[in-house]
Amino acid sequence: MPQIPDVSVIIPTNRVDAWLNQAVQSVLIESGLAVEVIVVLDGVASPSNAWTKDNRVRLISRPISGGPSVAMQDGIMAAQGQYVA
Repeated sequence: MPQIPDVSVIIPTNRVDAWLNQAVQSVLIESGLAVEVIVVLDGVASPSNAWTKDNRVRLISRPISGGPSVAMQDGIMAAQGQYVA
């Protein structure tokens, strides 16, 4: 049975570039907490980075950009952690 995450980290983005990779990696190296990373792709194509295959990372794709608040809300609705960051 999968462990329920302590913290859900939501990363809404409308660009896929180097900073996104850095942001996700910085959460995944965290120790001491069970984390999940929810990347909300707001009107952009899915990245093909190694972290996309990590079972702690979930991608939510919005084909049409709704803006940062809509993307964040989608991430909050998908969060399973006890806390949301």
